Amino acid sequence: AVPTYNYGTAATLANPQPGAPSIYNPAMNNSLLHQSYSRRVRIPLSLRVDWRPLPSLTLTPFISYTRLDSLHRADVRFQANTGTTTYNDSTRVMGARGAGALTYVNQLEAWRDEYATNTNLGLIAKWRHGPWQAEGAANASRSISEFKDTENGFFSSPSDQEGRNPRIANVTINFLDLNWRLPGRFEVLDAGNAPVDWSRAANYSLRAATSRPRLIQGDVETAYLKLKRDFATRVPFGLELGANYKREKRDRKRMDLNTWTYLGPDGVPDSADDRAGVIAADTYRKAPDAEYGYPAVEHLNMAKYYQLYKAHPEYFRYEEAISYRRSAESVNKLTETVQALYLMGDTRLFWNRVGLIGGVRYERAEGEGRGFLQTPTEVFQRNPNGSFVLVNGQRVRKPEAGAAGSLAEAKLIYHRNGAVGRGFRDGFFPSLHASWTVAENIAFKVAYAGTQARPDFSTSLLPSTTISPSNLTDRSEEHTSELQSH
Repeated sequence: AVPTYNYGTAATLANPQPGAPSIYNPAMNNSLLHQSYSRRVRIPLSLRVDWRPLPSLTLTPFISYTRLDSLHRADVRFQANTGTTTYNDSTRVMGARGAGALTYVNQLEAWRDEYATNTNLGLIAKWRHGPWQAEGAANASRSISEFKDTENGFFSSPSDQEGRNPRIANVTINFLDLNWRLPGRFEVLDAGNAPVDWSRAANYSLRAATSRPRLIQGDVETAYLKLKRDFATRVPFGLELGANYKREKRDRKRMDLNTWTYLGPDGVPDSADDRAGVIAADTYRKAPDAEYGYPAVEHLNMAKYYQLYKAHPEYFRYEEAISYRRSAESVNKLTETVQALYLMGDTRLFWNRVGLIGGVRYERAEGEGRGFLQTPTEVFQRNPNGSFVLVNGQRVRKPEAGAAGSLAEAKLIYHRNGAVGRGFRDGFFPSLHASWTVAENIAFKVAYAGTQARPDFSTSLLPSTTISPSNLTDRSEEHTSELQSH
């Protein structure tokens, strides 16, 4: 349960009025509840073998596989908003007439079947002979996550990313019997001041439908090798040389967001026959929320919604331009490679009371990101020198751009993985750790290390997604953004 409060303005802070929102008398003007049902089945399998072909050598191959099947249903993010308030105190909030609305809030993946797998295999090798030690390992893993909805017979949501949610609009909403978390009662009145049963789906208007299938793949490859020798001299010490490698790739292969406008039997959106009662859930019945005591609200059945679409496709209008744009902007590819070499030494002095460990590491991290690119000026004609064609001071659209808001225009403006960003960081990083054992139960330690902080590459590699060139911008620069850092 998520309440939102209106704390008034600077004027009400200086001169608070009885019954008006202020920091001294906050008005709860919005109340939201998130309920969902899910079921997860996880199946892990693994095999690991230790093999010693030589007394000094141990090999450990391993493999693992995990499958996760998840079902998500009956997701409700129900929101009541009073709009402008006329009076509030500690027990009630009175909304202005006709200013309120109740909605099933945008939840694009409310219904989904998720299938995820992870496959991991590798080898660890350890060798020891006299003062020599060596260890190495290599590992590769692949994770795949897939969402399905219409393929399995249901829409993912009755909302879309344009904010079109099932709703009861232009009503008066009063919050009564308040506590700190939520109203004890909602009073909803229509234009004639008659009560509205806001818990019934039949009183909400359907406005949109969404399908959100996705396919994401991640691959990780790692390896390391280290070699150490201990020297039994008067002052014993050891030296270790090592190398590390890691390559990580994330590929959002498919992140579709398909949107339909609901027209209903009369073919007109937002009209009287667009009631959500036709898709009210039958088996998952409304009941008060067990955690917060939130009033019962009917759930919507996305399988019934999709069945309605299959039976009456004329009730729906596919928004091809919106769907193309929203699907293109969610796709990206990211790759990061990290390579390192290090040299480390350790020793103990003064009858093993003082220990020193130190070394230096060279590390280089490289990355590439490909993401969503917008080229809003691509719909306009250009002269041979790259400037725009102007008529009466106005840019002239290309014939192939079609009408504003059309699919033809969207294909010229929005590009999947059209933007590219690259970067690298490298450097030498020293470290030293010292310890002094004064007594059996007293020790002093001090350490210093230089490290490389790498931002999460999902946010640092993706380039700017919008390019709006000036009238004379070289067109070759519009589709590539090169980013270098050192």
